[in-house]
Amino acid sequence: MSEGFALPRVGLGVVLLVVLVVVLFARGDGGDQDPAPPEGVSTPTGPAAPGEDDFCTGYLALADAQAQYAAQPGTAAEALRRAADDLVALGVPASMSPLVRTGYYAEISGIYGSLGDDLDRSVVPGALDDDGSGGSTSGSVGAFGGWLAQYCPAR
Repeated sequence: MSEGFALPRVGLGVVLLVVLVVVLFARGDGGDQDPAPPEGVSTPTGPAAPGEDDFCTGYLALADAQAQYAAQPGTAAEALRRAADDLVALGVPASMSPLVRTGYYAEISGIYGSLGDDLDRSVVPGALDDDGSGGSTSGSVGAFGGWLAQYCPAR
């Protein structure tokens, strides 16, 4: 009679072992990592938020490139695009509120617009779709200007 009970216990043990192996195999290395996205699909991974000093340095470089572009649009367009690309790639500091980020997006997208390009809103994470200000200085544009005055004083 003891042989009759041993077979179901062994069978149950084998089933549990197979389920455990399948679960661990499905998770990859059995660690706490998220599964890799399917091939050809990228996951959004933003750069670490830059500090205010790094952002201000990039912003001042953009302002210099914009001044050169205003003086000589034909020859300075590539330098302006490069400075804008560098600033966008840098990301936004954590100290920027959504309203400030929206003002930054309005400004940086205007620069790209002057170069004949459109800038996707997703490049400025956390920017609002619409702050309702119509771009007035009391809305997001003014909030971004206030942030610059606080964190990027004249150098």
